[in-house]
Amino acid sequence: MEFEDAIVMDVNEPVSSAVGKIIKGEPCVVVTKNGQYFGIFSSIDVNEVIDTSKEKLGTVCERAPLLNEGADTKEAVKTFLDGRYKALPVKSRDGWKVIRRNKFLKFLLKQNLLPNMKLGEIMNVPLHTLDHDESVGRAKEMMRKNHIRRIVITEDGKLAGVIAMHDLLVISESKKDRAPFVKEKVSNDRQPIRDYMNREVYTLSPTASISDAVQMIQDSDASSVIIAEGTRPVGMVSIRDLFEIVAAKKHEERIYFSGMDRSDEEYLPEIKSMVEKAMEKIEDFMKIEYIAVHYKKVKFKGLRNRYEIKIRAVGDQAISVSNADWDIRSATQGAVHELMTVLMKAHTKGRDIAKGRERDKRRD
Repeated sequence: MEFEDAIVMDVNEPVSSAVGKIIKGEPCVVVTKNGQYFGIFSSIDVNEVIDTSKEKLGTVCERAPLLNEGADTKEAVKTFLDGRYKALPVKSRDGWKVIRRNKFLKFLLKQNLLPNMKLGEIMNVPLHTLDHDESVGRAKEMMRKNHIRRIVITEDGKLAGVIAMHDLLVISESKKDRAPFVKEKVSNDRQPIRDYMNREVYTLSPTASISDAVQMIQDSDASSVIIAEGTRPVGMVSIRDLFEIVAAKKHEERIYFSGMDRSDEEYLPEIKSMVEKAMEKIEDFMKIEYIAVHYKKVKFKGLRNRYEIKIRAVGDQAISVSNADWDIRSATQGAVHELMTVLMKAHTKGRDIAKGRERDKRRD
């Protein structure tokens, strides 16, 4: 595994001091208290901060697991999947280090732990897209509603760019623009996405291999690859998706859970039974290789915890859905229902296309 030196800051330093490092490309900042490990801070945590100049790192950083220099592959994969980490902290003999997830992914490929599959077999659908004329505020709303980190931007149905959570961070930290001949400043949320989206998009075709995706992610430091047929975006493959494949393969389980808090594990038997029953119904009309269920527990001041859940079913194609609720069982049930709805629509659409092709053959 390849480690690199970490940026280290004290718990009492303001969040704004870490934001500058993140914007410049650091995957995370290691936060310490009295010289001891306390947590990490990354762009993902910024959205939960109200005032970056007043909040201290110790109150908002994430208590990510600390890897030892000799951690094994299985432990590292599970740790990356359990959280929202672009990098993980490592305690080494030479001081504080971090391991970036894209470099760890390259390591997994070299170890032959990733299967030889086409991207069209594992890409995420349906794809979340917005037209380039939509506002930045609309992009933020879509990310919050669907619990996603990036949105594909289109123009007349063609791929135009991508806007990610990191881009929204840069927008939020920048000064508000003043429109010509207007005394009041104009919120960035009202501006069109085309003014802020990243036009440098990394794409591969559905027939490209996982190896091709890993190489592109490694070379570009991107978090995901857009799968496109010509100029039309059709899906997405992220680093998390590839980690998930390795984890499911290692555990040899058809249902894989990650990110669940220990305090909620008492509900696991009930939740697992719920997902197993859904899988049985789904397999009446579609082959499923495995289902991955990932949880994120979001804390709210003065309120209960909210559970955000993402379910990804991989079979003839990969379908991803998400849901959120104050109860982990309700959140799971809602996501399972959404998954079955989306899969049924995909199956019906595929069946109708096949029937149409059969009719065309008979006419010819």
